[in-house]
Amino acid sequence: MVDEAVDSLGCKEYLQGLAKMLNLSLQQPAAGGVIAQPSAIYLVGTGALGVGLDAVAAVLSPSVSVPIVRVQSHAVVRFAPQSVVIGASFAGDTPETTEHLLRAFDAGATVVLAAAHGPLIELVASRGGKLLRLDDKAPGPRWAMLQSVVATLSALADLLTSSESQQLLQSLHDGVVGFDKRMLDDSSWEHAAKLARRIDRTMVLALGSGELAGVAAHRLASQVEENAKTFAVSFDYPELGYSTVAGFGQCGDLTRQVFTAVELCDDSEVPADARRRAVVADILDEQVATRITLTGEGESTLEQFFDLVAQVDQLSLCLAAHVGIDPGPVPTIVEVKQAAAAK
Repeated sequence: MVDEAVDSLGCKEYLQGLAKMLNLSLQQPAAGGVIAQPSAIYLVGTGALGVGLDAVAAVLSPSVSVPIVRVQSHAVVRFAPQSVVIGASFAGDTPETTEHLLRAFDAGATVVLAAAHGPLIELVASRGGKLLRLDDKAPGPRWAMLQSVVATLSALADLLTSSESQQLLQSLHDGVVGFDKRMLDDSSWEHAAKLARRIDRTMVLALGSGELAGVAAHRLASQVEENAKTFAVSFDYPELGYSTVAGFGQCGDLTRQVFTAVELCDDSEVPADARRRAVVADILDEQVATRITLTGEGESTLEQFFDLVAQVDQLSLCLAAHVGIDPGPVPTIVEVKQAAAAK
C-alpha cells in the first residue's frame, strides 16, 4: 500500500467505501414528478458538483430531444416555461445557485436540488421542489461529485426511451462496480503513487479528449488543487489544438521545469482529435517535464468516466501524500466562500 501522509478527514477511506453509497443512490426512487417532456433542462451548479453536472450534460445531450443548458455564473437566465431546473450545492448555501433556483420557481419551472444539508433544502422543500439528498458525511463537496452524477442521471432516466433508460442504469451500475474495484486494488494505488512521484512538485496540465474525458480532466485539475494544494489547469480538445499549444512557442525552457502534461482519453474521442492529440503529444514531449496518459476502462464511455475519476482521485491523493500535504481541509476556499456570503 501507499505510505500515507496525514489525511485528517479520511478522504482515502471514504473513497474506498464510496461504492456502497453510490449503490444506495441507484436504488433510491427517482425524484418523481419530473415533467415527462420538459421544454428544456437546466443544470445549475459550480465547483466540484458543477463538474458532475458537466458529466450529466455530456451523457444526456445525445439522447434527449430538448435543450440541456449548463448554468454556472451569476448571469441572469430566463428559464423556459415547463422546464426542469436541477441545482447542485453540497452545503446548500451557494449564492449563485440560490439566485437561479429562486428565479426558476418564479418562472414556474420544476425545481430539483441535489444537496447534503443547508438552507437551500428547506427553501426548495417549502416551495414544492424536489430533493436529491447527498451524503452529509462526505469529507467535502468534491467527494460527493459521483453521487450527484448517479442521483441526477437516475432522476432523469425516465426522459429516455425504455431501452435507453435501462442501458443508462446498467452503465451506472457497471461504472460503480468498476470504480469500487479500482479503489480496492492495491496495485492501482501503487501505480498512482509512481505517477505522483513523476509529477513531483510540477504543475499539472490536464488535457481531455472525448466528451467525458474532458470532464475528467477538469476533475483532475480541481482535485490536484484541492488535495495537493498545487496549481493545475485543464484544457479540452479540439480547442487545445487551436490556440493553447501555440503558447509554448517561446517558453520551452520554463515550461519544461514547471509543467507535467496528463492526457485523459475515452472511447468518444473523435478521429480528428486523436490525430490532433498525437501531434500535440510530440510537441509537449519537448516542452514539459513529463507526459502521462490515463485511459478509462469499461464498455461504455460512462463506465470509462467512472474509471477515469477513480484514477484521478487516486492520483491526487497520492500526490498530496508525496508532497506531504493533508488533502482534507481547504481553508482558502472556506475563506473565499465566507467573504462572498458576507453582507
